[in-house]
Amino acid sequence: MAKDWQYRHKREKEKEVFQEFDDWSRQDLMEYILQLRSGLDEMQEIIKHGTSNPASDPEKAFTETDYKQGWSYPTKIAFLLTINKKPLTSEELHKLLLKLDSHYKDYDSPRNNLTVTLNRTLKSGRIKKIKVPGIRSLYYALPEWVDKEGEIKPPFKHHFQFFV
Repeated sequence: MAKDWQYRHKREKEKEVFQEFDDWSRQDLMEYILQLRSGLDEMQEIIKHGTSNPASDPEKAFTETDYKQGWSYPTKIAFLLTINKKPLTSEELHKLLLKLDSHYKDYDSPRNNLTVTLNRTLKSGRIKKIKVPGIRSLYYALPEWVDKEGEIKPPFKHHFQFFV
């Protein structure tokens, strides 16, 4: 009985997703998926080669203007972490999404949507959570920034002033 509401909620969310793409043709959907994959590949390339610094490679650097409304929320969260180059709290992510995402503020409860998305993204391994002693909030980081124990890796510590 306790899981019944979760099942209903999941089914409602699935219906919302299907409605979003309901009038799309097969070709439109395929192009959209390829566009998302291309964006992910570009982000992975920047992360892999460390070219997220605009001075080192201005053609491949991402900025807020590269934010795409059509991305999934896990992709949007990974993108926000990438362009900010530091772990962010859910509050910081919430403020950025309110600023950049035209659909985010339309949810009945944007913060609840963000919490669900963060948990889903954590479960999939696209982001990692970091608990800093003495700080109540959790920070979210890209997996490349964190070791197996959940600590920031040495090459990335200089990006994060609160870890120094």
